[in-house]
Amino acid sequence: MEPTSHIAFLEGENAENVGFLKVDSLATLAPAITEATMPPIPGGGTFANLFDPHGIAVTTGILNGGPVGFVVDGGRQWVARVDLAKVFTLPGPALADTDFATAVTFLDARTPAP
Repeated sequence: MEPTSHIAFLEGENAENVGFLKVDSLATLAPAITEATMPPIPGGGTFANLFDPHGIAVTTGILNGGPVGFVVDGGRQWVARVDLAKVFTLPGPALADTDFATAVTFLDARTPAP
């Protein structure tokens, strides 16, 4: 869960689905999980989440202070950066693939650091 926005970022095990839950307080949980299917990885192919260990994390973005989620694909090449705030501006709770893709940026984990 990202500590500033209180957005939980969820993943399906060894699958291409992710979920989001806005938790404003323990007394007022959001009524539904927003669901999405990860877009295809660059070059084509289906994104599949890691099985074990799970490759998912959240943080507060350094550029704008917004909530960001990261999920690693099963091939351990691609890391998807998800703009969690943008997710909740999209029509849901089941996000259209083309809409969700606008909130995702793929990073190549095998790119060497400068």
